[in-house]
Amino acid sequence: MLFDFTKCESIHFSGIRISEKGIPEIVGLKRKGYFPYPVTVSQYGIYQLQLYKKSKNESYLESAIKCAEWLAEKADVSPERAIWWYGFRNDFLQIDPPWMCGLAQGLSAWLLYSLKGVRVQWEGLAYKALQPMFYPVSSGGFSNNIDGYHFLEEYPSQPPSATLNGFIYILLVLHSFLEEGYDRVGGLFEKYTRSLALNLWRYDTQYWSLYDLWGVKRLASLEYQWIHIYQLKLLHRITGIEEFSLWHKQWLHCWNSRNCRFFRILQKIKEHC
Repeated sequence: MLFDFTKCESIHFSGIRISEKGIPEIVGLKRKGYFPYPVTVSQYGIYQLQLYKKSKNESYLESAIKCAEWLAEKADVSPERAIWWYGFRNDFLQIDPPWMCGLAQGLSAWLLYSLKGVRVQWEGLAYKALQPMFYPVSSGGFSNNIDGYHFLEEYPSQPPSATLNGFIYILLVLHSFLEEGYDRVGGLFEKYTRSLALNLWRYDTQYWSLYDLWGVKRLASLEYQWIHIYQLKLLHRITGIEEFSLWHKQWLHCWNSRNCRFFRILQKIKEHC
């Protein structure tokens, strides 16, 4: 059960433009202007594919295929892995180039796998894209930990950042592959969902959720608070693990509380002082 990107169009796609070749571009670094991010291309491709499945409008399918073709062309492929490198420094998390993004790897894998009927070789490429999930950050993968909390990184930083929404997206991708019969990811999904369930308290401030566990422990934006709530609802539906339901209810209460929103605004002001 993958996250439905058609439910959050304004969150993920409001800042993009579509190139003449049909590839989404976004401003990430002002000095570079608009350019395509692998994670944005993969998200947008999945979104277009989801629109196609709902409407049967062929133009959406064509758009998804263009995104998959771009990813296949840009992948650095070896006999073991397929990687989409980021060639700029992540200044906030202090990650020097080249680096790879766990969310981009996972979503790209799922888009390519979903369109394996278009290009048969995309299925093998999808499996290769998942391989870094099996290795620790120190060995070029995404597995990381904080005091016994084991997770998969969206951004492979040291010290760990443990971005919550990216971790959950990756879990949902793994579950989607597991549903399709790729049993190799079953152990990963079970290990990391249980670890997350036992450690969601780390992301709680009693009035809002945290975006990540990086040094300053940034509060989630309004948009990402909503995403966290929706993601936890999906994880509970998939796994039946009660902690996901409990934290879903807790953060939904915060979302609906004027007092919690007020405390969030105060804290965000402090973050920028």
